[in-house]
Amino acid sequence: MSTAAIDRTRSAGSDDAETLYERARAFQPRIAELAPAMDKAGRLDDALMADLDAAGLASVLVSKRWGGAGLGLKEAAKVLRILAQADVSTAWVINNFMLSSLILSRFPISAQERIFAKKPSHNAGGNLAPSGEAS
Repeated sequence: MSTAAIDRTRSAGSDDAETLYERARAFQPRIAELAPAMDKAGRLDDALMADLDAAGLASVLVSKRWGGAGLGLKEAAKVLRILAQADVSTAWVINNFMLSSLILSRFPISAQERIFAKKPSHNAGGNLAPSGEAS
């Protein structure tokens, strides 16, 4: 699926779950084809990642207000399962992008206005390291 094809079918904040599932399924053959080369290179294909992002798959959890799909964890998990059927590494990276955008969408509104001014996802790696003690 090309970015141009995605742009013609997508308007900000209008993606429903079924549409995103269909888009994820449409990427499966391409992901599966690229998987061996990506594994050998130790990184994902840049064009593939850009196209997955353009298809709205990294902004599933971002509010419609900012151009995301505004869906929940259940829907995000299904998108990830679909991608993982083709390549677990690709799904893992998209999961990290989904979560980084979700975390950014919990910042104060003034920060969100700047963060999401140009696009509904921000593909940053990171992790959560909650502190505290278990008893």
